[in-house]
Amino acid sequence: MIISRLKDIPHRGKPIPGTPYRVGDPIGDRWLILHGPRNGLIGQGGMGLVYLIYDWHSASKYALKTFRGEFLTYPAVKKAFSREIELWVGLDRHPHILEVVGIEEVSYRLYVQMEYIPSSPGMLGSSLRDHLQRGSIPEQQIFKWAIQVCHAMEHAKKHGMTCHRDIKPENILVDQEGNIRISDFGLARALDSVRPDSIKAEPTMGDTYLTIGCGGGCGTPAYMPPEQFTSGGGDIRNDIYSFGIVLHEMVTGKLPYIAHLPSSRNLEDRTRYMRVWEQLHRERPIPNVKGRIGKVIERCLAKQPEDRFETFA
Repeated sequence: MIISRLKDIPHRGKPIPGTPYRVGDPIGDRWLILHGPRNGLIGQGGMGLVYLIYDWHSASKYALKTFRGEFLTYPAVKKAFSREIELWVGLDRHPHILEVVGIEEVSYRLYVQMEYIPSSPGMLGSSLRDHLQRGSIPEQQIFKWAIQVCHAMEHAKKHGMTCHRDIKPENILVDQEGNIRISDFGLARALDSVRPDSIKAEPTMGDTYLTIGCGGGCGTPAYMPPEQFTSGGGDIRNDIYSFGIVLHEMVTGKLPYIAHLPSSRNLEDRTRYMRVWEQLHRERPIPNVKGRIGKVIERCLAKQPEDRFETFA
Protein backbone atom coordinates (compact mmCIF):
# COMPACT_ATOMS: atom_id res chain seq x y z
CA MET A 1 0.00 0.00 0.00
CA ILE A 2 2.76 2.46 0.93
CA ILE A 3 4.80 1.59 -2.16
CA SER A 4 1.87 2.21 -4.49
CA ARG A 5 1.16 5.58 -2.90
CA LEU A 6 4.77 6.69 -3.34
CA LYS A 7 4.13 6.86 -7.08
CA ASP A 8 1.75 9.77 -6.45
CA ILE A 9 4.31 11.82 -4.53
CA PRO A 10 6.24 14.39 -6.63
CA HIS A 11 9.92 13.60 -6.13
CA ARG A 12 11.89 16.81 -5.80
CA GLY A 13 15.54 17.64 -6.07
CA LYS A 14 17.89 18.30 -3.17
CA PRO A 15 16.18 20.59 -0.59
CA ILE A 16 17.60 24.08 0.01
CA PRO A 17 19.64 24.02 3.25
CA GLY A 18 17.90 25.74 6.16
CA THR A 19 14.41 25.69 4.65
CA PRO A 20 11.57 23.40 5.81
CA TYR A 21 11.17 20.19 3.83
CA ARG A 22 8.23 19.73 1.49
CA VAL A 23 6.31 16.61 0.52
CA GLY A 24 8.45 14.65 -1.91
CA ASP A 25 11.80 15.97 -0.67
CA PRO A 26 14.46 13.30 -0.09
CA ILE A 27 16.76 13.38 2.95
CA GLY A 28 20.01 11.65 2.15
CA ASP A 29 19.56 8.37 0.35
CA ARG A 30 17.25 6.85 2.96
CA TRP A 31 14.18 9.00 3.66
CA LEU A 32 11.37 10.66 1.71
CA ILE A 33 8.95 13.27 3.11
CA LEU A 34 5.37 11.98 2.95
CA HIS A 35 2.01 13.72 3.19
CA GLY A 36 1.25 14.48 6.84
CA PRO A 37 -1.66 16.21 8.57
CA ARG A 38 0.19 19.51 8.16
CA ASN A 39 1.61 19.09 4.62
CA GLY A 40 4.35 16.69 5.66
CA LEU A 41 4.69 18.04 9.19
CA ILE A 42 3.28 16.06 12.10
CA GLY A 43 4.68 18.32 14.80
CA GLN A 44 6.76 21.38 15.55
CA GLY A 45 8.21 23.06 18.61
CA GLY A 46 11.02 25.18 19.93
CA MET A 47 13.71 22.62 19.11
CA GLY A 48 12.72 21.79 15.55
CA LEU A 49 10.23 20.07 13.27
CA VAL A 50 8.85 16.54 13.06
CA TYR A 51 8.06 15.07 9.63
CA LEU A 52 6.26 11.98 8.41
CA ILE A 53 8.77 10.05 6.32
CA TYR A 54 9.15 6.84 4.35
CA ASP A 55 12.28 4.80 5.08
CA TRP A 56 13.51 3.09 1.93
CA HIS A 57 15.65 0.64 3.96
CA SER A 58 12.78 -0.79 6.01
CA ALA A 59 9.90 0.11 3.63
CA SER A 60 7.99 1.65 6.55
CA LYS A 61 6.63 4.98 7.79
CA TYR A 62 8.32 6.79 10.67
CA ALA A 63 8.39 10.15 12.39
CA LEU A 64 11.61 12.08 11.82
CA LYS A 65 12.64 14.88 14.20
CA THR A 66 15.02 17.58 13.03
CA PHE A 67 16.78 20.17 15.18
CA ARG A 68 17.04 23.88 14.56
CA GLY A 69 20.37 24.73 12.97
CA GLU A 70 21.47 27.17 15.68
CA PHE A 71 21.43 24.34 18.24
CA LEU A 72 23.89 22.35 16.16
CA THR A 73 26.54 25.05 15.77
CA TYR A 74 27.97 23.97 19.12
CA PRO A 75 29.83 20.63 18.99
CA ALA A 76 29.14 20.10 22.71
CA VAL A 77 25.39 20.44 22.17
CA LYS A 78 25.46 18.09 19.18
CA LYS A 79 27.29 15.56 21.30
CA ALA A 80 24.81 16.09 24.15
CA PHE A 81 21.84 15.49 21.82
CA SER A 82 23.42 12.26 20.61
CA ARG A 83 24.13 11.13 24.17
CA GLU A 84 20.57 11.81 25.37
CA ILE A 85 19.04 10.01 22.40
CA GLU A 86 21.27 6.99 22.99
CA LEU A 87 19.96 6.93 26.58
CA TRP A 88 16.43 7.09 25.19
CA VAL A 89 17.18 4.18 22.87
CA GLY A 90 18.60 2.33 25.87
CA LEU A 91 15.28 2.48 27.69
CA ASP A 92 14.24 -0.62 25.73
CA ARG A 93 10.67 -1.28 24.65
CA HIS A 94 7.85 -0.16 26.89
CA PRO A 95 4.15 0.13 25.98
CA HIS A 96 4.02 3.76 27.11
CA ILE A 97 7.34 5.09 25.76
CA LEU A 98 7.77 6.14 22.13
CA GLU A 99 10.26 3.86 20.43
CA VAL A 100 13.36 5.41 18.85
CA VAL A 101 14.97 3.72 15.87
CA GLY A 102 18.13 5.79 16.17
CA ILE A 103 19.93 9.03 15.43
CA GLU A 104 21.76 9.85 12.20
CA GLU A 105 23.70 12.80 10.84
CA VAL A 106 23.04 13.87 7.25
CA SER A 107 24.85 16.89 5.81
CA TYR A 108 25.96 17.96 9.31
CA ARG A 109 22.39 17.90 10.66
CA LEU A 110 21.07 15.47 13.29
CA TYR A 111 17.88 13.49 12.73
CA VAL A 112 16.02 11.28 15.20
CA GLN A 113 14.02 8.48 13.60
CA MET A 114 11.06 7.52 15.78
CA GLU A 115 7.99 5.34 15.80
CA TYR A 116 5.09 7.04 14.01
CA ILE A 117 1.86 7.35 16.01
CA PRO A 118 -1.07 8.11 13.65
CA SER A 119 -3.77 10.41 14.97
CA SER A 120 -7.12 9.03 16.07
CA PRO A 121 -10.12 9.49 13.76
CA GLY A 122 -11.23 13.10 13.65
CA MET A 123 -7.99 14.37 15.21
CA LEU A 124 -5.38 16.52 13.45
CA GLY A 125 -2.54 15.25 15.62
CA SER A 126 -1.78 12.51 18.13
CA SER A 127 -0.50 14.51 21.12
CA LEU A 128 -2.26 15.07 24.41
CA ARG A 129 -2.33 18.73 23.38
CA ASP A 130 -4.59 17.80 20.45
CA HIS A 131 -6.93 15.97 22.83
CA LEU A 132 -6.98 18.92 25.24
CA GLN A 133 -7.86 21.30 22.43
CA ARG A 134 -10.73 19.04 21.40
CA GLY A 135 -12.52 19.49 24.74
CA SER A 136 -12.85 18.10 28.26
CA ILE A 137 -11.41 14.68 29.04
CA PRO A 138 -13.52 12.19 31.07
CA GLU A 139 -12.26 11.56 34.60
CA GLN A 140 -11.73 7.83 34.04
CA GLN A 141 -9.62 8.63 30.96
CA ILE A 142 -7.53 11.07 32.98
CA PHE A 143 -6.82 8.39 35.61
CA LYS A 144 -5.88 5.85 32.92
CA TRP A 145 -3.49 8.19 31.14
CA ALA A 146 -1.99 9.48 34.41
CA ILE A 147 -1.23 5.94 35.58
CA GLN A 148 0.34 5.09 32.21
CA VAL A 149 2.62 8.14 32.46
CA CYS A 150 3.69 6.95 35.92
CA HIS A 151 4.49 3.45 34.63
CA ALA A 152 6.55 4.91 31.77
CA MET A 153 8.52 7.22 34.03
CA GLU A 154 9.23 4.44 36.55
CA HIS A 155 10.52 2.27 33.70
CA ALA A 156 12.75 5.12 32.50
CA LYS A 157 14.14 5.64 36.00
CA LYS A 158 14.98 1.95 36.38
CA HIS A 159 16.90 2.17 33.10
CA GLY A 160 19.06 5.10 34.18
CA MET A 161 17.03 8.13 33.05
CA THR A 162 17.31 10.54 35.98
CA CYS A 163 15.08 13.29 34.57
CA HIS A 164 13.02 13.90 31.40
CA ARG A 165 13.13 17.70 31.87
CA ASP A 166 10.27 18.53 29.49
CA ILE A 167 7.06 16.73 30.49
CA LYS A 168 4.18 18.54 28.74
CA PRO A 169 1.17 17.65 26.56
CA GLU A 170 3.17 18.07 23.33
CA ASN A 171 5.55 15.31 24.46
CA ILE A 172 2.79 12.92 25.50
CA LEU A 173 1.28 11.08 22.53
CA VAL A 174 -1.93 9.04 22.41
CA ASP A 175 -1.96 6.05 20.07
CA GLN A 176 -4.98 4.75 18.17
CA GLU A 177 -5.75 2.26 20.96
CA GLY A 178 -6.05 5.19 23.38
CA ASN A 179 -2.80 4.55 25.25
CA ILE A 180 -0.05 7.00 26.21
CA ARG A 181 3.42 7.16 24.65
CA ILE A 182 5.98 9.60 26.11
CA SER A 183 8.60 11.10 23.79
CA ASP A 184 11.59 13.49 23.80
CA PHE A 185 13.40 12.00 26.80
CA GLY A 186 16.31 14.22 27.85
CA LEU A 187 16.33 16.46 24.76
CA ALA A 188 15.72 19.66 26.73
CA ARG A 189 18.54 18.69 29.08
CA ALA A 190 20.92 18.52 26.11
CA LEU A 191 20.53 22.28 25.66
CA ASP A 192 21.97 23.18 29.07
CA SER A 193 25.31 24.19 27.56
CA VAL A 194 23.84 26.67 25.04
CA ARG A 195 24.26 30.37 25.87
CA PRO A 196 20.89 32.08 26.53
CA ASP A 197 21.71 34.89 24.05
CA SER A 198 22.52 32.49 21.22
CA ILE A 199 18.99 31.24 20.52
CA LYS A 200 15.95 33.19 19.40
CA ALA A 201 12.81 32.17 21.25
CA GLU A 202 10.13 30.66 19.05
CA PRO A 203 6.51 30.20 20.15
CA THR A 204 5.20 26.64 20.04
CA MET A 205 1.72 26.80 21.52
CA GLY A 206 0.04 29.80 23.10
CA ASP A 207 1.94 30.75 26.24
CA THR A 208 4.27 27.80 25.90
CA TYR A 209 7.87 28.18 24.74
CA LEU A 210 10.72 25.80 24.61
CA THR A 211 13.21 28.35 25.83
CA ILE A 212 16.87 28.57 26.70
CA GLY A 213 16.38 29.86 30.21
CA CYS A 214 18.37 32.19 32.39
CA GLY A 215 21.11 30.82 34.59
CA GLY A 216 21.24 27.39 32.95
CA GLY A 217 17.60 26.33 33.34
CA CYS A 218 16.12 24.83 30.20
CA GLY A 219 12.66 23.56 29.39
CA THR A 220 9.13 24.84 28.80
CA PRO A 221 8.37 27.58 31.38
CA ALA A 222 4.65 26.83 31.79
CA TYR A 223 5.61 23.35 33.05
CA MET A 224 8.92 24.02 34.84
CA PRO A 225 9.31 23.73 38.63
CA PRO A 226 10.76 26.80 40.38
CA GLU A 227 14.23 25.29 40.82
CA GLN A 228 14.59 24.44 37.13
CA PHE A 229 14.76 28.12 36.15
CA THR A 230 18.12 28.57 37.85
CA SER A 231 19.62 25.09 37.75
CA GLY A 232 20.82 22.93 34.90
CA GLY A 233 20.52 19.83 37.06
CA GLY A 234 17.48 18.27 38.66
CA ASP A 235 15.98 14.90 39.34
CA ILE A 236 12.71 13.02 38.96
CA ARG A 237 10.94 15.52 41.24
CA ASN A 238 11.32 18.12 38.46
CA ASP A 239 9.28 15.80 36.25
CA ILE A 240 6.73 15.19 39.01
CA TYR A 241 6.08 18.94 39.20
CA SER A 242 5.64 19.13 35.41
CA PHE A 243 3.34 16.11 35.61
CA GLY A 244 1.26 17.99 38.18
CA ILE A 245 0.83 20.87 35.71
CA VAL A 246 -0.30 18.38 33.04
CA LEU A 247 -2.75 16.77 35.47
CA HIS A 248 -4.17 20.19 36.34
CA GLU A 249 -4.59 20.95 32.65
CA MET A 250 -6.34 17.64 32.00
CA VAL A 251 -8.74 18.10 34.93
CA THR A 252 -9.52 21.82 34.54
CA GLY A 253 -8.74 22.45 30.87
CA LYS A 254 -6.29 25.25 31.69
CA LEU A 255 -2.84 25.95 33.07
CA PRO A 256 -2.59 26.80 36.79
CA TYR A 257 -0.36 29.79 36.04
CA ILE A 258 -0.32 32.10 33.01
CA ALA A 259 2.27 34.64 31.85
CA HIS A 260 1.78 36.96 28.89
CA LEU A 261 4.08 36.48 25.92
CA PRO A 262 7.03 38.90 25.65
CA SER A 263 6.54 41.91 23.39
CA SER A 264 9.64 41.05 21.38
CA ARG A 265 12.22 38.30 20.95
CA ASN A 266 15.21 40.25 22.22
CA LEU A 267 17.20 38.81 25.12
CA GLU A 268 16.01 41.41 27.64
CA ASP A 269 12.32 40.70 27.03
CA ARG A 270 12.85 36.95 27.03
CA THR A 271 14.81 37.15 30.27
CA ARG A 272 12.02 39.20 31.85
CA TYR A 273 9.47 36.68 30.56
CA MET A 274 11.32 33.80 32.18
CA ARG A 275 11.58 35.68 35.46
CA VAL A 276 7.81 36.26 35.47
CA TRP A 277 7.26 32.53 34.98
CA GLU A 278 9.72 31.69 37.74
CA GLN A 279 7.97 34.06 40.13
CA LEU A 280 4.58 32.55 39.30
CA HIS A 281 5.78 29.01 39.98
CA ARG A 282 7.69 30.02 43.10
CA GLU A 283 5.19 32.38 44.78
CA ARG A 284 1.67 31.91 43.41
CA PRO A 285 -0.50 29.69 45.68
CA ILE A 286 -1.17 26.18 44.47
CA PRO A 287 -4.66 26.10 42.90
CA ASN A 288 -7.31 24.14 44.72
CA VAL A 289 -8.65 21.36 42.49
CA LYS A 290 -11.71 19.47 43.67
CA GLY A 291 -12.19 15.74 43.35
CA ARG A 292 -10.11 12.67 44.09
CA ILE A 293 -7.15 13.83 42.03
CA GLY A 294 -6.91 17.27 43.68
CA LYS A 295 -4.64 16.12 46.53
CA VAL A 296 -2.33 14.41 44.05
CA ILE A 297 -1.99 17.60 41.99
CA GLU A 298 -1.39 19.64 45.15
CA ARG A 299 1.51 17.45 46.25
CA CYS A 300 3.01 17.31 42.75
CA LEU A 301 3.02 21.14 42.65
CA ALA A 302 4.70 21.63 46.04
CA LYS A 303 7.16 24.54 45.82
CA GLN A 304 9.99 22.58 47.45
CA PRO A 305 11.16 19.34 45.80
CA GLU A 306 11.32 17.52 49.13
CA ASP A 307 7.59 18.13 49.63
CA ARG A 308 6.60 16.40 46.38
CA PHE A 309 6.23 12.69 45.71
CA GLU A 310 9.69 11.13 45.67
CA THR A 311 8.98 8.84 42.70
CA PHE A 312 6.31 8.18 40.13
CA ALA A 313 5.63 4.87 41.86
